[in-house]
Amino acid sequence: DDEIGNRLSVTPVKPMKLVSWQVKKVEDASPNLRTNVRNYLDTGYTIIPNVLAPTEVSTLLNGPECSREVVTSGSMLNLNAPNHRMTMRKRKANQEWLGAIKTINACIKQDGHTETVLCPLTTRAPGRYDMPLPTHIRESIINTLSNKQVVDFIKFLCPRGKWRTHDILLSKPASSRQVVHTDSSWEGKRKRNPPIHYITILIPLTVQDKVTGGTRVWPRSHRDKNADVSSTNYIDTIEPLLKIGDALVFDGLLSHCGMENNSGILDGVPRDRYFYYGAFATGHDPNTDVTGS
Repeated sequence: DDEIGNRLSVTPVKPMKLVSWQVKKVEDASPNLRTNVRNYLDTGYTIIPNVLAPTEVSTLLNGPECSREVVTSGSMLNLNAPNHRMTMRKRKANQEWLGAIKTINACIKQDGHTETVLCPLTTRAPGRYDMPLPTHIRESIINTLSNKQVVDFIKFLCPRGKWRTHDILLSKPASSRQVVHTDSSWEGKRKRNPPIHYITILIPLTVQDKVTGGTRVWPRSHRDKNADVSSTNYIDTIEPLLKIGDALVFDGLLSHCGMENNSGILDGVPRDRYFYYGAFATGHDPNTDVTGS
């Protein structure tokens, strides 16, 4: 089980019958969205490739200065002026946005075995960190997601939703596997096939493989509050294969977990795993209240 469970999988999931409102949603979708809409409604997730270009990924990770000469005005960031910086809070130097890598590392202070994490960075678990993006970068990402029709897709699924979170998440080497969880809550929702109210978007900014880990999902667990992952419909867990810049879009009620980062342990080469995390929802949830708005 461990050998099978730890490999990344793209095994197709056998389609399951949709209920009436889901069928109507698929029928109403435009042709360019229909396949992803059906995949999402059935399994709880879909993959939209090549959402972020390499220059945009580099800008998020390393800051705008490294990409100033190659990023155009039509890309994620328009960096016509040199030394473009985005200050998150004026009080502390560590809260100046210099790209995810420098900014997050500046917020982590290590003194022997004691680690101190400075605001606005938060710690989700040992070795797992969550950094909210500054306003200017958020707006740029929304623009990019709009150009790639990701925004059209999520607004079609969740018309009353609003952006709640735009963060960069970091899983360091030796960080452990997350507990299986949902990003939203089943409280107050229908027990079977509830309407969509929360959508998560994950985009890897660094290589995800069987060593660094990715995100494992339980297909169709979003369709039944009492879903048993050992039953026929839920037995196959999937860790989708994602390239840098691809978007994994999944339902807030889909059971999932971030996998352990075994780099440095299995291959002797420690590698940080960075990814963008966005939440689009109709209301506040405990998950977005950690770092969201």
